[in-house]
Amino acid sequence: MRVLIPTLLFFFVFPTAFGMIVENGNTVVIDRPVFEDIYLAGGTVTVNAPVHGDIVAAGGTIYINDTVIGEVLIAGANVTVNGYVTGKVRCIAGTLRIAQHIDGDLVIAGGTLSLEHNAMIAGSVLATGGNLVLNGIVRRDIRAACASLRVYDSVGGNIDCRGADIEINAPIGGTSTLVAGRQLDIGTAAAFYHDVAYWAPDNVDFGSSLKGAKSVRDESLRPPASHWYFLGAVTVWNAFWYLGAAFAEVLLLQLLFGPLLRKAGSTVSGGTWRALGAGFLWIFGLPVGIVLLCFTAIGLPIAVVVLLGYIAVWILCPGLVAAVIANWLNSRSNREWSRWPLVFAGFGCSVLLRLLFSIPFVGWIAAVFVICLAFGSILVNIRWKKRPASSL
Repeated sequence: MRVLIPTLLFFFVFPTAFGMIVENGNTVVIDRPVFEDIYLAGGTVTVNAPVHGDIVAAGGTIYINDTVIGEVLIAGANVTVNGYVTGKVRCIAGTLRIAQHIDGDLVIAGGTLSLEHNAMIAGSVLATGGNLVLNGIVRRDIRAACASLRVYDSVGGNIDCRGADIEINAPIGGTSTLVAGRQLDIGTAAAFYHDVAYWAPDNVDFGSSLKGAKSVRDESLRPPASHWYFLGAVTVWNAFWYLGAAFAEVLLLQLLFGPLLRKAGSTVSGGTWRALGAGFLWIFGLPVGIVLLCFTAIGLPIAVVVLLGYIAVWILCPGLVAAVIANWLNSRSNREWSRWPLVFAGFGCSVLLRLLFSIPFVGWIAAVFVICLAFGSILVNIRWKKRPASSL
């Protein structure tokens, strides 16, 4: 029973976290096959060997040059994927270049996406960024909000794009919604097999590209503003701002409360039920106590102070939870990580938890469970000093 809750936590957050590698430094090179999840951070990160697990990487320049039997989560200024990926690719990058097949979806926020000729996305593409150039095949849907989109190879599903400039010069298998703030171009190789709803400043001649379909200029799609040029830059800036804030928060918490977080990580495994109970009382019981204190004149000032503290803890919630999970992974691996591996592991946990908690229903259940466990494991390790009894 003592391992039931940690097992469930790993099921929701890190299905393969018992096998995990953390590498960091100015230059990180992986040149031997890896058979577990790997976390990488550095100025330049290069993966030259197969990875049989997930990759979480952050760096200035990142190259993935071999097969990944898993998923990829990357944040970098310049990212190149030259290897085959069996799972999803999620990326925040200034420039992303894909030159191989991806079996899952591609989710990208970045300045420039280049899908090379002969490359393929077997899933869907969800993109926000500056400029998207698709010279390869997309098997399913495309949803994009960007400065420009250029499609030069086939799209098997629907396409929904809103940007300043849009160019379609390839077959589109599903329905199309195209909103161009400045210009919409339909090339000679374009083919639409289902209806097209579009808006552009001028009427667009689809010529012979409509294969039994019709095009409609829909005024309801008119963009509310014309500042499309800044969309990509703002998206990337917000993404990097979030990542930087998450990293700084985990680093600060590890520096200030390292010993307490280490104990909390051990408590997750050894005192699971006690931690869950303490966390539940903190999250759901303390607000009730604050409300009750407000009904008395003496308790009102105390209630205000406690409420401010309660809000402050919730502001630090993402970093606290991620730091506790990182220390728990450390305690389970028996590797005695130093400060920086713990910080990078906590940063990776923060990003993955954000993605997990965004999943409807399952993510919400996981959020309540993980937050209760993390908060409770911290509370039970706080040692409150007792005042010595005064002598008469």
